[in-house]
Order: sequence, then C-alpha cells, then structure tokens
Amino acid sequence: LAARLGASTIKSELEDVSFKLLHPQKYKEIENAVEKKFEQAQEMISALKVTLRNILGQLNITGEIMGRRKHAYSIYKKIVNKKEGINDIYDLVALRVIVEELPSCYAVLGKIHEIFTPISGRFKDYIATPKSNGYQSLHTTILYEHLPVEIQIRTFDMHRFAEFGYAAHWIYKEKRKQDSLDVKLGWVRRVIEENESLSSDEM
Repeated sequence: LAARLGASTIKSELEDVSFKLLHPQKYKEIENAVEKKFEQAQEMISALKVTLRNILGQLNITGEIMGRRKHAYSIYKKIVNKKEGINDIYDLVALRVIVEELPSCYAVLGKIHEIFTPISGRFKDYIATPKSNGYQSLHTTILYEHLPVEIQIRTFDMHRFAEFGYAAHWIYKEKRKQDSLDVKLGWVRRVIEENESLSSDEM
C-alpha cells in the first residue's frame, strides 16, 4: 500500500523492519557492510557536496544537498535478484540535489555531466517519464575519484512526494499555497472527501 501511494520512506522502513525480523543475520551482515562503506566514503561525500553547492551557486539556483544510505532490504533484493555482490551495487550511497523549479533540475544535471564522467546506462529521467506511482526525479551515476556515485535531482515538490507519496498533500497542507503537487493530488482528495461513506471493499 505504501508503495502504491508513493510513500517511499514508509515503504522502506516497513521493509527493513520486516527484513530484520525475518532474516536477522542477513540484515546484520548487510547493515555492517553498508555502515563500513558509508564511513569510508564520508570524506568523499563531504567534498562532493561542496562541489554540488558550488554548481548551484554558479547557476544561481537555490537548493539543498543531502546524502542517504541505501536501505538494507533493497540491497538484499539486488544481491538476490541480480546475483550482485555488495561491491557491485553503485548506489549504496547517494546524494540528492533538491531545487525549487523543474528547469533547474536539467540545468544542474547538465553541469554535473560537464564536470564529471557519467556512467553509461545509469541515467534515468523519471521526470519526463514518471514511475507508475507518480515518483519523479533525475537519476545519474558519475565517477568521482574513480568511484561510482549516484546523484538524484528533483524539485522540493517532487521530493515531498517521493518521501510521503499522496500523504504529502495533507502533511504540507497548512504550510504553503496551492502548487503543482496539489493539482496532482487533487483527485485523491476528492475521492476521499466525496466518498467517506464507502466501505473498505469499495475503496
């Protein structure tokens, strides 16, 4: 349900909790390996964040840079489904560039590809072609100091949607004026508000 609603944060947390309970040893092995890699990459991540902030400054774009670790269960799925070792997974650590407007996403992407070498076959434009649950973002993997690093680029609205799915509308309802996210979520709000009497089977 969380996946269908686009609530990736809730989905990932539920998956990791379930994975930890069902396969505690495998969970521990993956978490330890990711933690070790994350610690080793801290200096590199900090330096890359500075470069990305400089890119935003050069383009006169307001935005935020943040890092994230890949969740244990998603790593486990890649290891099992793609027969990959943990060292073969590119996006154990990823950086996100979050900006105000959609055109800025492509401007930042162009500058990143101008400075760094993008890895062939690792670019995904989920803005032009969103995922079935509405998720939008640009994904690219670059070589930084000979190491592959995934960078995700999206607007603040896209980020809220990616984190909380359709629930993002109600979370931020009182904090902002209507924007493109409200338009996308409008049909969900109408269904809930106009059909409160429907049973769970009908919904």
